[in-house]
Amino acid sequence: MSEFRIFDEKQLNSNYLTLKKSGITSFFQQQNEEDLVKIKDSYVNQLMEEYKIVIPQLDYENIHKELKEAGAMDIYKFKISFTSNNTEYFELDPGTGLIWTHSVYIEGNNLCFDIQDLNMTVEEIEREFKEIVENIKKRCDTVNTIINRYNQELKVFIEKEYGNREDRLLNRKKKSNALGL
Repeated sequence: MSEFRIFDEKQLNSNYLTLKKSGITSFFQQQNEEDLVKIKDSYVNQLMEEYKIVIPQLDYENIHKELKEAGAMDIYKFKISFTSNNTEYFELDPGTGLIWTHSVYIEGNNLCFDIQDLNMTVEEIEREFKEIVENIKKRCDTVNTIINRYNQELKVFIEKEYGNREDRLLNRKKKSNALGL
């Protein structure tokens, strides 16, 4: 149970998606002409499965609540269950200028956060809980928009990288033949 700042650990656009696209480019750069011809029919589906980003679905309707005691302090623990194994999703910072973040942790398929009772009223705890959940929803929507765009453009990007490699190999072959190599 390692805490992290939700939607504030890894830059989504400049790091995470760039690395994914670099992986696709690298895959094609490693293919020789013979291998490129062999994978022509299956490469799109294979790479789409490998590089598509799965968006976890959070169950906001059934948030589990627990009370735990830490020394002289009560801590209210909230668990939002989610689908998929993509826990890295919750670390992705969409870089949209939104300042909000909160410490969270993952337990199984639950996104968890705590509220420490610092002599708060029930209303204050409920208000903080609702604010955190609403902010998580907003950030999810922002991250989802970027990831959905990436996923929609993925096939075109894969085909473009395939074409780039194919063009380079054909150009190299023409030059080699012209030079008698």
